[in-house]
Amino acid sequence: MGSGYCIPLMREASTVEQDRQAPDFQALFEAAPGSYLVLDPGLRVVAVSDAYLRASMTERAAILGRGLFEVFPDNPADPETAGVRNLSASLQRVIRDGVTDAMPVQKYDIRKPESEGGGFEERFWSPVNSPVFGPGAEVAYIIHRVEDVTEFVHLKEAGNTQHQLARELRSRADAMEAEVLQRTREVALAELRALVRGINPPVLAERGLGDAVRALALDCPVVTTVEIDLPGRLPAPVEAAVYFAVAEALINVAKHADARGAHVRAVHSAGTLRIEVSDDGAGGADPADGTGLRGPDDESVNRLVRNQSCARICAPTSSG
Repeated sequence: MGSGYCIPLMREASTVEQDRQAPDFQALFEAAPGSYLVLDPGLRVVAVSDAYLRASMTERAAILGRGLFEVFPDNPADPETAGVRNLSASLQRVIRDGVTDAMPVQKYDIRKPESEGGGFEERFWSPVNSPVFGPGAEVAYIIHRVEDVTEFVHLKEAGNTQHQLARELRSRADAMEAEVLQRTREVALAELRALVRGINPPVLAERGLGDAVRALALDCPVVTTVEIDLPGRLPAPVEAAVYFAVAEALINVAKHADARGAHVRAVHSAGTLRIEVSDDGAGGADPADGTGLRGPDDESVNRLVRNQSCARICAPTSSG
């Protein structure tokens, strides 16, 4: 499926914002089913989910405000451990480059409470570290998300050839892989969908349409390339309308196209800005059947209409 937008630069349009009472995000975060830890750029713990506390055998009051590696040091009894070194390198990449860093499975033992005999317990983790940007597009926080895969690793190392165990192991491995992929997809789509609902991201205001579209491409679950040829900053309503239209198009690509790759092209010529979003998926979007952009019912297209723009949707079934 693919879509294209022709945007004559004509006039500004007014937008209507609705005040909504914000939910208690701290309570929601702490009760989230995943194991999450939030760090500041100094790698101090600023928030932690209940699931993470259970997995790491820690208590919230004992770790908040402390350095990550003060709370979780290497196991001194394991001379080959590289947990602190590998995790530190990943976190520094996130801070330096502002990108998500998915780590391979790590052996990172954790300290047991004194009430359980103290010492360290062997653990294996699948970590992903993601940046959270501040108002100036700087990395303000890092979300450290982990999956405890110790049981899976132990089963694999045991090499038990019994048919039932092998079948359960394969089933668990497939389920874990599917869960990780699905969670990553859902998070990325939720972030994009939130933007489409009217949250104006700092990267659009600070860096303009080109960098904002590149940021959307990086967040898209489908590998997306970008081709930008713009003369500079465009009127704010036009940039906003195009940004949300591209975001919605990429959501449709990720959700419906079954595509391996997508491409966004933005070219300005003779007072007209042309935006094309294409992919290599199956295509076949039909607004009459409720697939693809739905014209006046779709907020992203409404923004284009309010800016006296045109939008053309093309999704042949033979290509994206």
